[in-house]
Amino acid sequence: MKLGEDMLNELHSILYEQLIFFKEFCEKNNLVFFLAYGSCLGAIREHGFIPWDDDVDIIMPPNDFLRLKELWKPLTSIGKYTLCDTTRNYIDHHATLTIRNEETTYINDGDVDSDTNHGIMIEIVPYTYLPKTIIGRIMQDAGLILNLIFRTQREPNSGGKVQKIIVRLLLNVFRTKDIRYKIWNYFEKYKTNHNDSLYVRSLGQFHTFSKLYPVEIFEKAVWVPFGNTTMPVPAGYDKYLKILYKDYMTPPPRDERVPVHEVLFIDCKKSYREYKGVYYLKGNKNS
Repeated sequence: MKLGEDMLNELHSILYEQLIFFKEFCEKNNLVFFLAYGSCLGAIREHGFIPWDDDVDIIMPPNDFLRLKELWKPLTSIGKYTLCDTTRNYIDHHATLTIRNEETTYINDGDVDSDTNHGIMIEIVPYTYLPKTIIGRIMQDAGLILNLIFRTQREPNSGGKVQKIIVRLLLNVFRTKDIRYKIWNYFEKYKTNHNDSLYVRSLGQFHTFSKLYPVEIFEKAVWVPFGNTTMPVPAGYDKYLKILYKDYMTPPPRDERVPVHEVLFIDCKKSYREYKGVYYLKGNKNS
């Protein structure tokens, strides 16, 4: 689905309202968060959304991430917003924690066979601390990868052929719901370990593990204009964005100014439930 300017503006309006709600929830509960990735870039370069961006990215310190899930239990709705996360009995097929708008629809190409929440979302990841030793880092790498594979329980939408073969092999070897749960739940600890490391890494897709950030980048937040409000970004946002995008203040060539996600269908006014059997789980409307 090609997202035109009108659709992106409508999507941004929904996401902005969602982001304001999340900000107020965090302020009420003394939770620290930062805009991350393209959302941080948009705040600095555009003072709002990047015109062609189609989501919101949030990063949180480990302890605040854990408290968020305690205060807003997975699969629980607050108003029209539901916090979605993989549990023992619910496979979200998503690498990150998401907060979804129940009154909207956002269906990725890779989610057409998933009976999960398909509302417009903001994505939330924790950062975690990098072990100081090579052995510790190898163990963390392995733990994070296994956690990701058995949380999402599907081949990644992107990535190399070898990566997809390895994921497929592991999922074929470990088939039962209980064993998959035990594997990913055991390795959850690698997402929130805290030590006196000089570097942190953010957790999301496979490719995000390799990016290392000096810990001082996230020591505190600075508040910057974002639309008609202000939003927190890491105090070291300049270093952060240079690691991610290098010359981040220069927009990409015009032909690259497109959303990065493969979106099948969006409806900003109707719940995804109305499209079950139409755009996802085709032929299974009553399942």
